[in-house]
Amino acid sequence: MDTVIAEIQKIFISDKLDDSEKIEKGDSILAGALKQDPTNTQLWILRALLALEVPVVDYIRSLEYIRNILGYDPNHTIAWILLAYIQETHEELHEDVKDSLVNLLDKEKNPEKRSLLNLAIAWYYFSKDFPTCEQYLLQAIRHFPGYPAHYRWLQSLYIYHRKNLGKIRELAENAVKHIEIIYIYDNDQRFIQEIQPYLGENFKGFVPGNESRGIPDLDLFLQSEIKMLHTTDSVAKGYLEHLERQG
Repeated sequence: MDTVIAEIQKIFISDKLDDSEKIEKGDSILAGALKQDPTNTQLWILRALLALEVPVVDYIRSLEYIRNILGYDPNHTIAWILLAYIQETHEELHEDVKDSLVNLLDKEKNPEKRSLLNLAIAWYYFSKDFPTCEQYLLQAIRHFPGYPAHYRWLQSLYIYHRKNLGKIRELAENAVKHIEIIYIYDNDQRFIQEIQPYLGENFKGFVPGNESRGIPDLDLFLQSEIKMLHTTDSVAKGYLEHLERQG
């Protein structure tokens, strides 16, 4: 498998291919490797994430690859969370997927994974059922309070439904203090200075937003897209607005 990953990395650093060609060639390599090793979960996940890369963004194909994992490993929590996130982002979370997440929640013992399952279930109820959505988000925080995503989603829920608006600042503060990395696209030194007092002890630094991050990586995807430990300056500025407006 290491050889496969190294081959794809070589493609991604090539200056002779455009982004679409890199994704196409990477997918072809993964297709061949998975014919030889059809239950290699790491390769299926890489293939699913590769399908989401710009400019391809083929979420249907990505969902198909993740469902292949669930075909031989139906209780793979991270695969279910990825499927839920992709479906929620590009369509809306389907009821049958939500039901599968609820069933898996009864089996999962790991508190971090239980936290993410609660978060994913909450996506289904966001606009449909305020009390149930709030319940799952609060459970997500109780199981693992270290993910900014929990506070951001709860903040968004309260704003969307115009409820508990007095808690918005506290939620923004909790989100910011758990951020690990902020990607900087707008070199706004004033923003950097203003947000620093709110950042927590686990903050690792500001990173140029246009910095190459190589081939898709599951941990980075989870940290950026789902847990929101890594975020952009535009999102962080949104938190800062709530902190300054209600501070």
